[in-house]
Parts: sequence; C-alpha cells; structure tokens
Amino acid sequence: MANLEDDPQGLSFALNSYATALCFILPESEWAPVDRLRTLYDKAARKWPPHVNLIYPFVQPESLDTASRRIQSFLSTSNQGPIDISLDTAGVFNQRHEKTLFLRDGRDDGCTETLRQLRSGIVKALKGSDTIKGKDDDTESRNYRMHMTVAQSNNGTSAGSVRRVEAETPDDADSTTTPNDTLGHAHRFLLHKVERVPPVTWQADRLHILTRERLVKTQGNRSVGEVVATSSRMRLWGVLHLSDGRIEKLGETSTFYDDLPFDGDKTSGEVDSDDASDNDNNKDELLTFQAVTFVPEDDEWTRCSDEHDLYTSLPSVSSTPGSLSVATYNVLAEFEWPPVEDRYPLLINNILAANAAADVLVLQEVTDHFLTALLTNSSVRVAYPFASHGPPDQEDMEPLPSLLNMVVLSRRPFSWSWLGFHRAHKGALVARFDRTDDSEDEDEDGDDKKYGLVLATVHLTHGLTNGSVASKRAELQRLFGYLQRNYPSHRAEAVIIAGDLNIHSSSFAIDAAIRRKGISTQAARYVETGFDDLFTQYGFVDAFRATRILDNDNEDKSDEAKHDLRHDSSGIQLYDGEDGATYNPFTNALAARIIGSGLNTRPERFDRILIRDPAATYVSDEDDDFEDDRSRYLIASYNSFGFPSSRADYSSPASYASDHWGIRCTLELADADAAVAEDGTTEKALLTSKVTAESEELTISAEIEKLIVPVHPAQAPAGPLADGAAVTAALDELGVLPSEDEVASRKAAFEHLKTILLTDEKGQMPDPANPGPRQLVVVPVGSYGMGVWTPASDIDCLCIGTFGPQTFFTLAAQRLRAAGVASGGAVKLIRRVRAHTGTMLELEVDGIRMDLQYCGAAVIAETWPSVLVLPPTHPIFALSPHTLSKLKAARDLYYFRKSFPETENAGEAASTSICTAANFRTAHRAIKTWARSRGLYAARFGYLGGIQIALLLARVMKLMQREIDQADKKDETEATYTVADILATFFKHYADFDWKTKMAFDPFFHSQKSPYSPSSREPLAILGYHRPQLNTSMAASVPSVRVLTEEFQRAATLLQHGTNGLTWSEFLNGGGSIRPASPSLSTTPLPALLPAGPAEFVRAYRTYIKLDLQYWGLSLARGSAFVGWLESRCVLLLVDLARRLPELNARIWPGRFVEVEEEDEEEMKTESSDPEKEEGGDDETRQYQGCYLVGLDLPATMTREERRIALGTLQSVLAHFEKQIRRGGDGHANVGNFDPQWQWINVGIANRADLGDITRLRLDDRAWGEYTPGDEESDDEEEEDEEEDEDENGDREESSGERDEFAEEDRKKSKSNKKNAAKKLPMAVVHRPTAGKFRTAQDVIKRLRWDPHLDRSDFIVGYEDRFLGAREKALEGWKTEQTDEEFIPQHRILYFKRRSDGATVWDRRTRKDDVFGSGVSA
Repeated sequence: MANLEDDPQGLSFALNSYATALCFILPESEWAPVDRLRTLYDKAARKWPPHVNLIYPFVQPESLDTASRRIQSFLSTSNQGPIDISLDTAGVFNQRHEKTLFLRDGRDDGCTETLRQLRSGIVKALKGSDTIKGKDDDTESRNYRMHMTVAQSNNGTSAGSVRRVEAETPDDADSTTTPNDTLGHAHRFLLHKVERVPPVTWQADRLHILTRERLVKTQGNRSVGEVVATSSRMRLWGVLHLSDGRIEKLGETSTFYDDLPFDGDKTSGEVDSDDASDNDNNKDELLTFQAVTFVPEDDEWTRCSDEHDLYTSLPSVSSTPGSLSVATYNVLAEFEWPPVEDRYPLLINNILAANAAADVLVLQEVTDHFLTALLTNSSVRVAYPFASHGPPDQEDMEPLPSLLNMVVLSRRPFSWSWLGFHRAHKGALVARFDRTDDSEDEDEDGDDKKYGLVLATVHLTHGLTNGSVASKRAELQRLFGYLQRNYPSHRAEAVIIAGDLNIHSSSFAIDAAIRRKGISTQAARYVETGFDDLFTQYGFVDAFRATRILDNDNEDKSDEAKHDLRHDSSGIQLYDGEDGATYNPFTNALAARIIGSGLNTRPERFDRILIRDPAATYVSDEDDDFEDDRSRYLIASYNSFGFPSSRADYSSPASYASDHWGIRCTLELADADAAVAEDGTTEKALLTSKVTAESEELTISAEIEKLIVPVHPAQAPAGPLADGAAVTAALDELGVLPSEDEVASRKAAFEHLKTILLTDEKGQMPDPANPGPRQLVVVPVGSYGMGVWTPASDIDCLCIGTFGPQTFFTLAAQRLRAAGVASGGAVKLIRRVRAHTGTMLELEVDGIRMDLQYCGAAVIAETWPSVLVLPPTHPIFALSPHTLSKLKAARDLYYFRKSFPETENAGEAASTSICTAANFRTAHRAIKTWARSRGLYAARFGYLGGIQIALLLARVMKLMQREIDQADKKDETEATYTVADILATFFKHYADFDWKTKMAFDPFFHSQKSPYSPSSREPLAILGYHRPQLNTSMAASVPSVRVLTEEFQRAATLLQHGTNGLTWSEFLNGGGSIRPASPSLSTTPLPALLPAGPAEFVRAYRTYIKLDLQYWGLSLARGSAFVGWLESRCVLLLVDLARRLPELNARIWPGRFVEVEEEDEEEMKTESSDPEKEEGGDDETRQYQGCYLVGLDLPATMTREERRIALGTLQSVLAHFEKQIRRGGDGHANVGNFDPQWQWINVGIANRADLGDITRLRLDDRAWGEYTPGDEESDDEEEEDEEEDEDENGDREESSGERDEFAEEDRKKSKSNKKNAAKKLPMAVVHRPTAGKFRTAQDVIKRLRWDPHLDRSDFIVGYEDRFLGAREKALEGWKTEQTDEEFIPQHRILYFKRRSDGATVWDRRTRKDDVFGSGVSA
C-alpha cells in the first residue's frame, strides 16, 4: 500500500478534471456480456472498464491523495454500507452528433436515489469550507442519472450496419428510452440489443478511483515521456471501502485490459494483422465458448457442459457413420425497423429441406429476431439440438453482437472461439467438434487434443474495390495463419472453411469494374487468380471445383439447373466464373429487386466451402510423439438448396427466402490406405472418389465413335519420298536435328538452372532418392521436355512449389543474379514477362535461352512425380483454373510420353507399332519444319504451335495404329509403315478434314463423352488433354483456318504424287509447286534473301496490308514486349476483316520483313564477325524498323462498285485497328503497351510495287534491344522527382483508415501518363540523362542489394513514419512489394547510410548521392 499525504484542512477541491473519475466498477465476472457489445459500439471500450460513474469529472490527478483522505473521513462517519446495484433497463442520451445507449437501474426502489445522496455527501466533503451557507452548491447531484454506457450510435446509422437504409419517423417514442429524434433503423436494432443484455446485479461495497494515462513512447532524440499518441485509457489508482472509508492505494496504477499499441487508437473490435511467425502466441489465445442446447424439461436453451460425451445418447447427435456434411446459407438480414418476418417461414423450410440437411449448418446475416424465430421452431430443435448462440429473447442469453451475425447449428456438441479481423464486426467463428470414435486418449491434454472437425465460418468484406479486395485478402491470411498454427493435421481430422467469402467470380463483373475505374488491374488479377492461389498455398480445396470434375459425366441436372431452366434469361450469355453461382439476379427475383439497376447484376459464386487436405500440414521432425494417424475424407457430393417450390411465382420476390442459394457438401471417411501411391509416397490430396492410378482406357463409347473422323493409313509415293530414312536425312540437312554437343550443352544448362534454384542454404541439392515431400521441383516442358526441340528452340521450364509466385520470383531473381555475377555473365536474366498465364522470366544460361514459369501448388509439388499417374478426375486436381493452366503443360507431356514410349529402334519401320517415341519426334520435327517454312508455325497468329502439331500428330498416329491393328485381326496383308508414311497420312487426313463441323481430339483420352462444344466464335477446335482450357486454338480466326486448309491440301497433293522428283528436303523447306506460276509472277524477280515460303508469299498477292513499326531504344525488355504485344493483337485485325469483309481472303505472314540496303548488308556481315562492335558504340539508342504483311485477295467476280465499297470498309477497319494500337489496346492511352516516345506504327494498304525492291527483303530475326543487367525490373519504375505529388498520394492513401496497396498501381500509371504527356518529345529523339540527374531511392535499393561489391547488410534505410517521425530500418528487412503488410512508400525514404562508419551515402533533402554520383555529388 502506498502512503497518503496529509489532508490540509479547509482546502476546496474543484471537480473539473477529466483525467480522474470516482466510480463503481462491475465485478469482472459480469464484464463479458457487456464488453461484447462495448467492444463493437463504445468508443471508450478497452479504455474504461464497465462502470457506473459517481463523480466525473473528478479532482486533479495531483490532488488524489488529499481528496481520498477527505472522502475517507466522510465515509467513516456516514455509516454507508454496501449498495445493491442492478442494471436492467436500457436508455438513450440524446446528444448533438450521436446518441449514447446505456443501462440503468429500472426498479422503483432501486439504487438511484442512494447513489444520488452518496454523491451529494462526497461533493460537500470535497468542497469543504468554501461551501456558501444557505446555497445549494450541488445542483448536479439532484440531476445525477446513474447509468453504464454500452454504445453510441449516429443518427440513422450504426457501425454495425453494412447496408444503408432510409430512416422512418416512429409513431410513438418514449422520452426515456427512445428520444424523439431517433430516426435510424440501425439505431433501433442497436437499442434492441442493449435491451436484451442480461441484467447485471451486484452488491457494491467499494468505490474505485481511476486516473487517465497518456500513452508515451521514447524514440531516438525525443524527450522522455513525450506524448506521441492521442489515445488514452483509465488506470486503477485505488479503492475506497464504503463501510469504513478504508483506502487501498496501489503502489503502481494498473490497467484493466491488455496494453494498447503506443502509436494510436485501436479501433473497437480491431485486431492486429496476422504474422506468419509463431513468436507471438498471444494472438492465438482466444476465449472458448460452449454451444447451447435445448432442454425440453425446462423448455429453454442452456449452455452445454465441456464434457461433450454427456450428449452422445441423444438420437439426433448420432450422424451417419463415416460421413460428415456441412452446409452454409446466407439468410439475408432485415434492415428496417421493425423487422418484417414474412421470409422467416420460407427460410426455415429451406433449412429443414432434405437437400439442406447437414451435420453442421452455417448461417450468415443472422439477426436477433430471426435467431429467436429459428430456435423457437420445434423441428429446428430436433434437427439441430446444438447452436453457437441462444435465442436473444431468453432472459439469460445475450443478444447477438452485430447487426449481421454468423451462427452455427449442429447435430453434435461443440465449442467455439471468435477470431477477430482488422475491421470491427468482421471475424471468423471457429467451431471445434470432438472425434466421434473411441480412439481419443483419455489423458490427452488440451494442447495435444485432436478434434474430429474444425470449422471456421466467415462473412468477408463485401465489394469489388481495391480496399475491399485488400481487406478480404488480409482476413483470409489471418484465418489461414491461425488454422495452420493451431490446427495442423495431427490436431484435426478435417478443417473446413464455410460461408460467404464475397469473392467475385464473374469475369464480366471484374472487367466492368476495371473499365469504370472501380478497381485497379493489379487488384483485378488478384481477384481472378490470387485468392485461388492463396487457397492452394494453404492446402484448401474448393468443394465446388472438386465435385465439378466428377460431375462432367453426370447428365442429371442439379436443383439449381432445373430452377434456371424455368426462367427466361433473355438469352444472356454466362461468362467465365458464373457457373455454380450462389447469387444470381437473373434467376432470383429477390436479388434482382435488391440490386435494382446497380452494377453487381452478374451471377457470382460468393458462397463457398473450402476443405483442407488432412495432409496439408506435416508434423515437424521434433514432434515424434505424434502418430501419423490422419484420417482422409472423400467429397461424396455437393449441391445447392434454397430454391422456391415448383408451384411458386418465380417472378415475385416474395417467393424467395433469400438473395443467396445455400450450398451443402457431404464427405465420406476413406480408408487409411486409399491415397498411397505406387512408389509408397503419400498422396497429398483430398480425395473426392475412390480412384486408382490412371490406366489407358481402351474402350471408346458409342458417342465418341460417332465423333471420330477415321484415319486411313496412306503410304508415301514411290521415289525419293518413300524412303523413311530420307526424312531424318532431310532434317539433318536442314539443321533441324541437334548434334551430340548441342544435346550435351542443353542438358548441362538445364542442370545448371536446377542447381541454382534448388540448392539449399548448405549448398546441397535435394536427394532424388528421398521420397519425402519437396518444396520445389523444376521440370522441362514444351519442345525440350517432349524431345522435339531444334537447335533454334529455347528451353521451357516449369517450377512447381509450395509458396506464392511473388516469393518465388523474388528469390529466383536474386539467385539468378548472384549466379550471373559468380559465373562471369553465363547466367542472364533477360526480362520479366507478364503474360495472361502469369509471370515468366526469360533467361540465358550458358548461352541457352530459357523461359521460366512458376506454379504455386503445394499439393502437386509435395507428391511429384507420383501425382502424374492419377487420372484427370482425381480431386488432387481440384485446383484453380489459373493453377491448372500452368500445370497443363507438364500433365500433357506425361500423357504424350506414355502414349509414345521409348524403343530401342530409333526411327526405323516398325511392323508391330508405329506409336513410338522415335517416330513421333521425327514426324513432329518434320511437320514443324514444314509449318515454319510455309509461315504456319505461329500460334499467336491463329496458326499452329508446337502443342497443336503434337496433338494433331498424336491423334493421327493412334488412329492409324488402330486401323493397322484391325487390319491385322482380319488377316489382311500386313503393311510396313515408316515415318514417311505417317507424314503422308497426316497431310492427307487433315487436307480432307472438315474444320467447320469437326473437332480434332484424342478419342483414347476423351473416350466416354464429348469433351467440348465449340462456340460460334471458335472456327478451329484442336483439343488438348487436360482442363481448364481444352481448345488450344483460341487465337484461330476464319482467315487463318482458311490458310491452314489450303496449305494442308497443297502438301497432300505434293506428297500424293511426288511431283517432279520432289525430295523431303525440298518439301520441308517450303518448296514444290502444284500449279504453273502466273505470268505476273514469272516476271517478278525472286527475293534472294528470303527462303522459299516467304519468297512465294511476297510475290503471290497484288495487294497487302502493311504494318510498319519502329522502335528506338536500348531496352531489350521494352522492345521485345512491344513486338510481342503487337503480334498478339494482329489476330484481332484478322477477326475484324472476316467479320466486315467475309468475301476477302487475308493471310498474314508471321514474321517481320526488313529491306536491306547494300551498305546495311555489309554492316551486318561486319557485326556478325565482330560481336564486340555490335554491343559497343557511343549511342545509347538503336533504331529498329520492320513491317508485317497481310496478303489480300478479292474474288475476281466482284464488280468495280463492290471493290470500291470493300476498299472503304477495309480502310475503316485498318484505321480502327491503328487507333486501338496507339491507345495501347484498352481504349485509352496506355504507355505500358504502346509508348509514342519510343515506338511508332502505321497501318495502310500497299500494292506489290509499294513493297520496294523485294529482292532486298529478308526476315528480321533480331531481338529489338540489347540486354542490360537489371533491365527486366525497370519497365514499371517511375522516378520520384516531384515529391509533392507523391506526398499528396501518400497522405490520401493513409487518411482512408487502411492502406490500399492495390490502388498504388493506378497512381503510378497516372503519374507516368502525366509525365509522358508533359514531355512531348519528338518520337525519334531521346535525351541522355545528365550526370546531375538525382537517382531515385528505388535505384539505390537495387544497387545496394545486387551490387556484388557492396555488403547489403551494412546499410540502413532512414524513413519518415506517420506517427513517430524519422525512423531507421535495416536494408535487408525493407519491403518493396506493395502487397506486403510492412510496405512503406518510397517517397517516405529520407536517406541511406552505412552501419560501419555511419556515413550517409544518399540523402533526399540535400540531394546527395554517393552511390551513383548523381545529384549534387555529380
């Protein structure tokens, strides 16, 4: 006990300090029900405990000692005993800007008068001799109204209200409990909650003295005790006993809650962001609540015992043995007071329906009124005897905390906890269910206890904006981290997340949000793929996608499909992501009425059930005490519910219970050995069916037989073409076959890349013999993986790992740069490509070009390569479409290798089987060489790529083999077929193929049911093997298909007759002729610098579309990106031509033409002989120019007038195309695609004569730009000279209450556009930056991190903190990714300095730069 100062007699105390208070504090056992509302609605929550003020404001803090002595004297003589206080009635104080909701003593003989008299006596004692005789100085004591504050609400709104509604004036308003200006519906709901708080009664025997504490922090050179935050809280100074006035003063004031962060207020209900580390365990110490259950004898709900075995005898508790079903349903809250209960019977009927029956039911948007109606229903009590919350109208039950709540109903008892998110009212209800078997050890303690099910229910932040996407991601990361730390596989048989995730799935809605500037492209990309990647990263499977794989062959329509068929959707087309929608205004009249003419009118799959693979988390090596007894569940079924009855009026909103459909998933317990691969490794997959390893399906259904276009084996004509070995010789002559040295060099380069990426911290590679799970695998795909590569091919590499793409590319780039320095430039990171399939790195390793892609799929990486033997319908592949699209190359490659096994006879005739790897590779190289020479090897232009050739060839060889086998069974004459015969059959078959009505697919893979139905926008259908995108020829257009057909027919004619002694070398090189040359062509000189194919093309047409383009600059990344982007847009020109001018035959040659002058030719020869001269030079820029040609052919039957109209239409099409290109292809200026400062384009019509001297034409094989280390990062970097603009953006960002990292990209683009608009440079002029140009903070970070001569650990970053001022942080810990929680904008960087000597090497204020020598240092 602390000593008290003596009380100077006659001293009067002024009661005017808000830093102290004299009050009654509720017993701590009564805090929980009140604090659950206060935390969400009371601004003083966590600052004040639940209390009833007696005197506030009170005396000055320095007078507490003497004032407490004065009060002690009064109490010792007043004979005041304990006071019975009851808080059982709600009330409202009407204030200027808000209303305060409180609880008071509503009893007629309550304690209010006693407290008023006690207050008056204490006030008089404190006033002392200054009291004027005969004058009542304690007017406030007479007006004293005892109360305990619970909440505040604004006029017409509430913090818990998600949707705003118009206020209505109440007909009758009591002045005490409901002031006459209480107009908001949300306020009435909140007042109803306060009224439902269980009465709080206790005997108060002491007064509490509180003092306010300012939160202080000492930082750097700041003075000790300086206030750096405005938040404050009350601390307990001491207590006064009412009976005798005894004082208990604390030696040090104590707090009532955990410490708040010093740097600001903690918003009510707010929690810290989740940290991936396990160092802070306090975040996971959550309060545990037991479910409530209905007791028929007492006709009321009561809290369950923590001994759940007591309830196993109830009939409804026992579910189907070995099964588990979970359902989720958003019931749509009522937002108007008083709530309309017309929908309640419909909701209850849907919940009790047979297709909704589940072991656990999760509900969202539950209000107090609906929960009361739900738990009052006797059928609900029987179906679900346990609930997370009791009926709020029951006296001993609390109201639900928010306006919109989540409630869990169950057939089994459970306990639950609340995991709060960073926003008030947002969190996850985590329910834990005990195991149903008897395998649980009785001596299991709480930490080691294993649960049968851990279920987390969520209702994430709604909206399609940058802020809402960032919030959803943070909420999911918080939840995933919590589940991963606290419920790994050895602590839970099943972990499920169910609820309304509010993640938009409609591609149409996402694109519309981008167009109206409602969301950045970066955030949109995250909505499309990022959330799915996040699910995969933490091992969760989407139940809808998992069952969708199995339902492809199920002809029975779901309830939702049947319901949708009853509606006329006016022919509205469904877009990607709209199947399986749980929110569909097209078929739900209630949803349509609520949304009205708003923007969210597309079908969305908001509601989801995510199931974690029990093997997704592993016990560490130190945890040897845990047995690996993980149970495995099979997803048996998935369905929707909540649809109106068949007799309902579907056009009336009154027929619908909610604006959402509910969903249900049923799991079945599998055998422990159901998922062990052939090599003994555990399959890390959530099984959806009991399946075995993939086997070749030889039985083809009758439906597929009808779709097969037969392949009739053909033989090459007699002569040079009949020799199968001649094909190999021709390929060798044309330089297509790699030499042994080239094979060895590529193998060494690939192994070098694997070593760079896979070496651990100890410098060791993973042991291939170790069957354990891997974190990262590197596999070759594409032509190199298939073995059909040529010396001109690069190596396509796919990395599959357990971490996110951003992490992988950051680490990979770091290792590649370090390897490049160590190897003296043998490893180069050329550029980073952001394609529609994701990010890709272009590399050069030991002189070999490589493309590196990454797929974040932990479930695949940890089971590689045994996962490849699983069939396509296996649930391990229930991944996001984005992930499956990246895995497609590796899965297809495995099937190719299995279809064409290796044999000892390399390329010779095989009498038993033609489906060998040698035959396939030789034929593939031959077709690829032919296609390249004829201008057909360019998938981006709508022609053929390597995968299309492989699919077409595999199909022909397999069907050809089937015909051969059937002929052998009929004892027909056995024929011998060589590679030459395979090629002849290939061209003959596809020359007669009807591409308009037929699909090219492998019937031995798609053997049971038609795998695909092409739309009218798909003129070519070449189907691959694995989903998500079966048609590999989506870039094809009507003109490109016409060209393919003509070329196949030309090749078939040549091979059928072997015209004029044609050899394989001539054929594969594009030569050969099937008709005499026209007179005009015979007089046209032959281009000497062009191969046969393009030479024929530039002489074949009278009119061309000429796309002239130029690029001047040094950046290889920018130049290559410009060329690649332009080529990808050319297909749009062909599509538009076919639509506007269907009679026009157009053919684009997939290569750039350049005209070479004599001096240029000599210069090229010189440069080729002197590479150093080409790479050197004083000019910082080089100019590149070329053109693309589209040959045009109009029917000869067209009249002059028709030709004139066609010409006008053609010019209109070209003008529109050029305009789109100059605008960056997205309808507005986008310098990310086309920057007029560096690029130029012109699209026009040219006659053959306008092409110039075609003898000087050649194909441009140059890379437009030169490699510069670090160039791959510089495209999106913007300098920060205009600091005021960035400060303004930063302040706007921070004032929003939370950092909107996705909006940063749009701000950067906006700034870039302003800069480029202001420069107005001539297109052919580029200025070299002067030496005094101050380098940016980002440039310094890159230099300090990647310069091998600098030690990054020796540098410190100084930056400006919003609250604390100048702070410092180690460079190694600096976060540069905008999506990182600790990201700090670059404009807040102040300086960089060295640890070793404290020298500042870069300072923004003084513009000092000792790193590059720029600024004033220059």
